[in-house]
Amino acid sequence: MKRSILTIVVIILALSCKAQIIAVEDFQKYPAEIPEGAYVKDVNHLLDKYIGNWKGIYSKNNYTYELQIKKIKKEVLGIYIDKLIMRYRITDNNGNEVFSTLSLPNESPYVIKGRYLSHTKTHYVLNYIGEEVECGQSGDIFIYLEKTNKDKLYLILSPSIDMIDCKESAEQILPLEPIILDRQ
Repeated sequence: MKRSILTIVVIILALSCKAQIIAVEDFQKYPAEIPEGAYVKDVNHLLDKYIGNWKGIYSKNNYTYELQIKKIKKEVLGIYIDKLIMRYRITDNNGNEVFSTLSLPNESPYVIKGRYLSHTKTHYVLNYIGEEVECGQSGDIFIYLEKTNKDKLYLILSPSIDMIDCKESAEQILPLEPIILDRQ
């Protein structure tokens, strides 16, 4: 009887240990093979500093960004990852909406999705795709907080140079130069 109970306890423990937690800051230096069922989690709350609403002005347009943390399941890898999700709204000087992703679902390709926290933990990288992605309206976005003022967020777009069947590249709707955003 004791042997049966011990066997059942060992089996339950073995099954419950399948899900391994990996700190989000260690994700970049983790080996290529992440165990199935693993959870890349923000255990040290390093992404929290980016959460919230941010506003800034660039080239006569007003930019509003909303940043949230979402637990995303990577179906192909069978893992979960805490990532930043960024929605945005662009308006001109007259308040006319140029583009907005504020009401789009997380699954929309136009909602900017996080990729990883830098190994130095100083900046976070996200992936941006615009409506004209085939003409280069895409790229990586780097965000980081000002060292002396945590209510100032720098956003830098590194545009993609990939174009498919386009004679000229699409106009980027996000700033091409660093923009400083204020926490709201």
